[in-house]
Amino acid sequence: MSVLPAVSGPGDTVTSAAAADSEAGARHEGHADGRFLVVVAEGELDITTLPQLRRALAHALATGPGVVVDLRRARFLSLRNACVIADSARTAARRRLGFTVLAGRPEIHRVLAVAGIPTAAADSQSSTGGS
Repeated sequence: MSVLPAVSGPGDTVTSAAAADSEAGARHEGHADGRFLVVVAEGELDITTLPQLRRALAHALATGPGVVVDLRRARFLSLRNACVIADSARTAARRRLGFTVLAGRPEIHRVLAVAGIPTAAADSQSSTGGS
């Protein structure tokens, strides 16, 4: 898995080259459209992906006026990774940035709920912080 590089302008898309290792990691992808930056994480978000997720979220918070974390293609989310997302949501709220988490699987929603990120029913979105 690669770290999310700088996304410079509207319509830019970045996908890591490590997508082939989806069993052991996650793929992060960024999209900028001038209003928000999307961090897509898929596969298994475990302790080995924690540093990459942390860097991707820090970059997104520093770059975009808003952040969307798309976990709809994630198969597993560790509590530590969920806590990193929760910390990013609190940072976004302090900075008055939009921050939305999209999750599809019920088990991902449960882990997010334990980490303090409110969720709705499966296949919907939940927001924290915001503009």
